Parts: sequence; structure tokens; C-alpha cells
Amino acid sequence: MSSTSSVRASSLRKNGYIVINGRPGKIYEISMSNEKCHFEAIDIFTDKKLDTLVAKEENVDVPEVSSNEYQFSHIEGGMLHLICMDGAEKNDVPVPDGDVGGKIRAHEDAGIDTLITVISAMGEKRATAVKEAQRG
Repeated sequence: MSSTSSVRASSLRKNGYIVINGRPGKIYEISMSNEKCHFEAIDIFTDKKLDTLVAKEENVDVPEVSSNEYQFSHIEGGMLHLICMDGAEKNDVPVPDGDVGGKIRAHEDAGIDTLITVISAMGEKRATAVKEAQRG
């Protein structure tokens, strides 16, 4: 399974994904002229701005982005320890910076059953959302 696919630049839309300079980004702005597309995106893992200018008919790479929810277990060595829906353990997602990381730590300290949403693309992973698990 490939981590990217190739599509015509003119077919991409706002809130879609694009690979710019080898980084997966979510498109927030597209400007089109007669022959060119200017894409502005935010790196989905680093939140850095990305932009590129390509011919409308040129093919560009689009990352295959997946989003999954996991049961939170604990934090160890800067990594989240998660439980997959099939019961398998997952411990390859770093604790994120910012609000999401703070919320995960607060839930862990309070002993709250927590679900964490993780996005994956191009071999990288990032926790993007935290919520209290609903009981029974």
C-alpha cells in the first residue's frame, strides 16, 4: 500500500490534502490562474505553513491520511500507550505539545477513561483530539 497517490492539481479542493516539499499538508487556500494553481496548506504534523505553485494540468502527490480512535492507557517515555479496538497495544505515538498534550496529561492525572484520536500519514502519527470515554 502506497502512502501517497497522484492526482491532477486542478482537482484538489480546500480542506483536502497535498504533499508539499515532502510534507503532508491540509489545504486552506487555493488560488488559480489560467494555467497555475497556488496551494497554501498547514503541515498536519508540525502546523507549519506550506505553499507551492504548480501547473493546473500537473500531477501532485496527495497523502493517504487515516484517523483512528484508541483507548488511552498511560504515558511512558514521552510516548502514548494506547489500546486498539482489537485489544492490541500501540505505543508509537508521541505525546503532543500544546492543548491536546495538556488535556491528555490532565485526564491521566485524574484517572479519566479517555479516547484519543490519532491521524497517520506518510509514516508519521499525531494525537489530534482527546475526549472522555462514554461508559456502557
